[in-house]
Formats: sequence, C-alpha cells, structure tokens
Amino acid sequence: MSRNRSCHITAYHEAGHTVAAIVLDVGFEKVTIVGDEVANGRIIYEDPDPEITEAWEFGDRADPAVIEWAEKSIIVAFAGAAAQRRFAPRSHWRYAQTGEYELPNFGKVVSPHSDLSKVIRMIDDMGRSDDAVYYKELEARAEALVEKNWPLIVKLADTLVWQKTMYADDVCQLLFGSFDEVEDEAAVVELGVDPDAADNQQTTE
Repeated sequence: MSRNRSCHITAYHEAGHTVAAIVLDVGFEKVTIVGDEVANGRIIYEDPDPEITEAWEFGDRADPAVIEWAEKSIIVAFAGAAAQRRFAPRSHWRYAQTGEYELPNFGKVVSPHSDLSKVIRMIDDMGRSDDAVYYKELEARAEALVEKNWPLIVKLADTLVWQKTMYADDVCQLLFGSFDEVEDEAAVVELGVDPDAADNQQTTE
C-alpha cells in the first residue's frame, strides 16, 4: 500500500472517532494522523468527569450516568473502524480493532492498544463480557452514526490528510463554523439531518 493511501485510511479512521465524539459530546483535545510506535494516528480525549471516573473505578457501574458514559466511549471507539471500512472496505479495518483479550463471543486478539481492546475491557468491566447482542448493538449504533454523518467525516479526513494534527476548536470551526455552534449542530447531525437543509426548513415555516 502506498504511503499516500495509508495516510488517507488513517485520516478516515481518526475522523470517524472524532465526529462520533462530537456528536455524542465526548470531549477531546486533538486528533492526529502523525504515527508513533503504537499507532498510525490517535484522538486525545479529555478526562471524563471525576465523579464518573470514581464511580467506574470503584465499581458503581449500575449508575445510569456511568453506563451512558461507557456506552458513548464504546461507540466512539467503534466509529473509527466503521469509517475506515466505509472508505476502504478492502483495508485491514478489522485489524484496526484487534486487542489482546480472549473472551466469550469475541475471539482471540493481539494488540493491547487497539480500539477493540478498549471496547472489550469496558464491556468486561460492566459485567457483560458474554453478551454478544449488547456488543453488536453498540457496534451497530456506531455504524449508523458514521453513515448519518459521513459528509462531516469526509470533510475532516480530507483536511487531516494535509494538516496532520488538529485541535478541538479547529475541528469544530471546520465542521460547524464556530466552536460555540457545536452543541446545536451536533444535535442536528445526530439525527442524520443536513444542517443546511434544517436551517432552510426552519426559515420557511
């Protein structure tokens, strides 16, 4: 595979994570396609609410707020491979998700730094490691999110190819025009509606 092709695939993978994070209100600091010894690119997330972190670490995982945070984190993790698969279905998108654990219904995987490692660890910590249906439901939600927000992913990926690293405010400026408009715009794209079309519809009513 050429370096240029690999760069584009990485950009779409990371753009999938990033747009999912915006739509689901998962805070992040920056996204990059500059590789290191671990990965070809990454999104750097903000630390979650300390109360969520404490509840997760000390086992209070039945709290609805904790479950919501965990499910959002899992969907964002899945969205990278979903975007990569949509852009380049013959690429090794499945390997981009592999991890180091072997659990019922998930099979054996090998890298501790992958998206799927994170997913499996979280599902296992939630006590649902044998629940393949739950796993597939979250994966399907990620795929639906990527499909509905594909134009945003394309726009971000194409920019990442040449810009390499973008901070959160620059990403939001690119996709929505300003950081302040993200909350309103994200509510629109989460439903899979074209923001421009929504604006025009509101104007005519």
